[in-house]
Amino acid sequence: MEIRLRAYFEGTALQYVIPEQEKLKSFTIIQEDIRFYFKRR
Repeated sequence: MEIRLRAYFEGTALQYVIPEQEKLKSFTIIQEDIRFYFKRR
C-alpha cells in the first residue's frame, strides 16, 4: 500500500493507493488514526 499526502494552505489530503490484487475485489477502512506533528520554531 502507498499513502500519498498532499498539503495545501487550507489543509491536507490523504490518498490510499492499493495495488490491484486478483483475490481482493474490495475492502473497507474501518478506522483511521493518523496524527501530524509540526515542529515549532
